[in-house]
Amino acid sequence: MVAKRLPPAPGLRRRWRQRGIGILLIVLIAAGGIWLLPRFAMPRSTASASPSEVVSVALGHVEKSIESSGKVVSNLDVDIKCRASGEVIKLPFDISQSVKKGDLLCQLDPTDEQLSVRSAEATVAQSQAKLAQSKYDLEQAQENLQTTRLKDESTLASAIVKAANLRAKAERQRQLANQHLGSKEDLETAETDAAAADDARNAATIAIDELKQQQLQVEYKREAVKTAEAQLQSDQVMLDAQKQQLDYTTVNAPIDGVVSALNIQKGAIVASGTGGFSGGTTILTLSDLSHIFVTATVDESDIGAVEAGQPARITVASFPGRTFAGRVTRIATRGVNTSNVVTFEVKVEVLDEHKDLLRPEMTGNVTIIQAERSNVLTLPGSAVSQQDGKAFVTTPAGDRRPVTLGLQGTDAVEIVSGVSEGDRGVLVVSELPTRWKSKQTRGPGPPQ
Repeated sequence: MVAKRLPPAPGLRRRWRQRGIGILLIVLIAAGGIWLLPRFAMPRSTASASPSEVVSVALGHVEKSIESSGKVVSNLDVDIKCRASGEVIKLPFDISQSVKKGDLLCQLDPTDEQLSVRSAEATVAQSQAKLAQSKYDLEQAQENLQTTRLKDESTLASAIVKAANLRAKAERQRQLANQHLGSKEDLETAETDAAAADDARNAATIAIDELKQQQLQVEYKREAVKTAEAQLQSDQVMLDAQKQQLDYTTVNAPIDGVVSALNIQKGAIVASGTGGFSGGTTILTLSDLSHIFVTATVDESDIGAVEAGQPARITVASFPGRTFAGRVTRIATRGVNTSNVVTFEVKVEVLDEHKDLLRPEMTGNVTIIQAERSNVLTLPGSAVSQQDGKAFVTTPAGDRRPVTLGLQGTDAVEIVSGVSEGDRGVLVVSELPTRWKSKQTRGPGPPQ
């Protein structure tokens, strides 16, 4: 007979269940500890230390500079327009071609202007003929006046003498008649002759007075000559203007340069640059590339350190790895406020022998060198700390050594005294002093 196994009592089953859960928790805690132990096994000194790098004091180059950017510009850009209107029949040059001063840049159809010149020449010829006729009429009037005056003056003189003689003869006849020595008929004849002589004298006098009318005619003809001369001068001015307009159909280069933009093609109709409100058609743009500049914008917080004559370096994306030498030539007197950020234009001339590689409108990165030192003791700026206006470096042993600074450059500082070449300082990366976060490396914008 097989004995039946009795089920455990309820209390016993509860104790076994609690014991199993406790064992399971112990196993899980042990496994977690084993998994986390390597991660907390770092030495305390390493976990608390700041990231750092040991550097040596060495002879080097220190430079303090301002970084900016701008665009490449030519020495001079001349927009070429035509002072006449018409169809383009010649356009000898294309973009990027070099031209010399006086070369033909554009020729318009001169037909209309040539007709205008011929018409003006005909008008001038007519005015010249009128002037010649007026001068001839004046000369004739002057000669007639002179001849008439001489004749009338001679007649008057003769009439005066004759009248005087006949009047004296009549007087003698009267005396003889009074003495009964002469006849009455002789007296009457003498008085008649004397009266006729007086009339002739008076007529000659009147003729002299009438010469004033001829003199007025001469003056009138003289004024006619002046009017004809003025008309001829006016017509000549018009002719000169038409000839000038004809010359305007030919556009020549005002300077040596390179065609940097061409806005029309042969056969196009262009508008005069002197008429209307549009300003005329720009035929092409001629750029003088004998001097190349970069116009950079410098923040107002940095402009005080920029001076004319300072050297500069220029780089462009088109030629990576190549640096072009330059020099500051001009600093704008007035700044430009854009979105409450004030910047000043600084013009830098490119003096590099390969400046012809640069093209107008390229973006140029400019480094303006304020000061530089060569062959001096240097350390990275972040290896120097400051306290109470004094500078220190930290040795690998943790000692702080005071130093005297020279030029405080953008990437390094000059050490005047306190350390020697080959001494080792400590560059504490996590404690980079604000002093060495040089603002010269930022672009235009408000101070940080």
